[in-house]
Amino acid sequence: MRDAWLGTLYPPGPPWMVDADTLAIPFAVGQLPNRTCYVLDLDSCVQNLAGVPLGGDIDCMVRGLIGDVTFNGAVNNGDVGATKAKIGLSPALPGNARYDINTGGTINNETCQR
Repeated sequence: MRDAWLGTLYPPGPPWMVDADTLAIPFAVGQLPNRTCYVLDLDSCVQNLAGVPLGGDIDCMVRGLIGDVTFNGAVNNGDVGATKAKIGLSPALPGNARYDINTGGTINNETCQR
């Protein structure tokens, strides 16, 4: 993965398939800067079961903005409210990881204050 603007490379750890249509790509904690757009180049590294690489557009643009749990490009009261609604739930549940803003392993009041 690379920074879309500066071109800085961020090498991931070994990727794995979470399920039939979800690829997990791990990065070291703190490795990816906040408020940055990234480009994932999937080229021939992603193949179907027959070994045929992806066709068509093979790069994917993603952005990182810590605290933007509503994915609207801003961190505001909407994000605080959405996170508070998840307090006490496990970040391991599907869709909940984004609410563990400080990556402490829990969704709690401390998460909402940072």
